[in-house]
Amino acid sequence: LHVRDFKYSPLEGMVHTNSTSLYHLHINGCPSLTSFPKCMLPAPLEPLWLCNCENLESLSEVTMPSNMSLRYFEVIKCPNLKSLPAGLHNLFKLTRMFIKDCDSLVSFPDGGLPTSLEDLSIVGCNNLNRMPLSEWRLLHQLTSLKRLTLGGGCPDLVSFPEWLLPTSLTYLWVKDLPNLETLSIGLQNRTSFKDLWIHDCPKIKFLPGVELLAGLSYLTIRNCPMLEERYEKEKGEDWQKISHIPFIQIN
Repeated sequence: LHVRDFKYSPLEGMVHTNSTSLYHLHINGCPSLTSFPKCMLPAPLEPLWLCNCENLESLSEVTMPSNMSLRYFEVIKCPNLKSLPAGLHNLFKLTRMFIKDCDSLVSFPDGGLPTSLEDLSIVGCNNLNRMPLSEWRLLHQLTSLKRLTLGGGCPDLVSFPEWLLPTSLTYLWVKDLPNLETLSIGLQNRTSFKDLWIHDCPKIKFLPGVELLAGLSYLTIRNCPMLEERYEKEKGEDWQKISHIPFIQIN
């Protein structure tokens, strides 16, 4: 079911709990939608997209059954959204979650996120990114997580401690973090870690432990002037610490 430019607020009747044939739900560009109907989403639903719903404020009324087949959950450009659905942590088939440009979102739902997540992107969610580091501990509990993208805002984030990251991680992209100074990534045994992207972090100075990432095959650094100088090919003071990486792209 693809709902686009829907002019009326109520969605009741479109989404039925007992629907056994609704596998896809994409709601895009519905400015009159302020809340989702109080309902239990159909168990067969696999991808759920919510995009460009500028007045959507809450998903807290949505119930997600534990036997739900949801694998992909995406929320983009819902600037007034304050809450995600409760019960996300019970969705053990959910592997991908993408949250972008939801400035009013301030925290993850009670219970956190499902340990089945393999790919998590949180970009341009300024208030969510203001959460204290203690609340980001849930990342370490995502034992299946392979890909993590974090970007936008986070003015209070100065260092990125490695204990935040699960050892299962193979890909990390951090971008547009204006006050980030250090990114500790190689201080634990991370033989599976392959890709590291760092973009638009003007204050980041060095990468503690990067030389210990024996499996790292791809490193890209863009618009990070102090990193670019430190790791410049054959000239930077720490070039030798990254020279073992097969593919390096700096600026």
